Amino acid sequence: MIKNFYTTGDIARYCEVDINTIKRWIAKNEIKSFKTPAGHHRVLRHDFINFLKTHNYPVLFKNDMEPLIGIIDDNKSDLKLIKYWLKKKLNNEGFLTASNGFDGYNLIVNRNPQIVFLDILMPMQGGLEMLKTVRQNKKCPQPEFIIMTGFLNDQIKDELKRLKIKYILEKPLDKDKTMKLCHQILEQMPDLTDQGLGAAG
Repeated sequence: MIKNFYTTGDIARYCEVDINTIKRWIAKNEIKSFKTPAGHHRVLRHDFINFLKTHNYPVLFKNDMEPLIGIIDDNKSDLKLIKYWLKKKLNNEGFLTASNGFDGYNLIVNRNPQIVFLDILMPMQGGLEMLKTVRQNKKCPQPEFIIMTGFLNDQIKDELKRLKIKYILEKPLDKDKTMKLCHQILEQMPDLTDQGLGAAG
C-alpha cells in the first residue's frame, strides 16, 4: 500500500545517510515536515519527492504500485461508475471519494491522491472554487486533475486553462475515453517505490 508520509528513518535509509543528517535538513527547511503529537517528524510523500528532485537524488519507481485516486462528485451514479470502471481495469482498491468541494479539498490535503476526478457543479462548494483553493495553497498537494462536466463553455475553458488543467471529460461519461485518459496519466506518473522504507524511525 502506498505511504502518505515517511519517517526520518525511512528517508535516511533511502538517501543512505544517518538520521541526524535528515533532522538537520528538516531544521534548515530543506525537507518540509510536520510533527506528530508525540513530537516525531513526518514528511508528506509529495514533499519527499520534491526534495529528491531538487537535490538531484534518483527517484526510484515501481510500476505495480497501486495508485491513489480521488473522485469528487455529488452524482452518486457517476461516482459509482468511475469506481467500477477503474477497479475492473486497474484492479485497484485505492479510491477516495467526496461529494462537495469542501470535503474534496480536505481529501486532497490529508490523503494526497495522485489523480483526482473533479466535477464542476456540486453543492456547498463547486469544483472550480475548490480548484482555485488548491492552486492558491502552495503547501497543498497538486494532483493531476481530470475535470468532469456537462456544461463546458468558452468561459469555463478559459478558467480551466488559467488553473493549468490539461484533462477534461464531458458528461455523460464515456467508458473508453475515461479509461484511456486515466491510463495515459498513470503512465506519465510512475509512483515512488516503498521498498526498503518500511520500518519506523
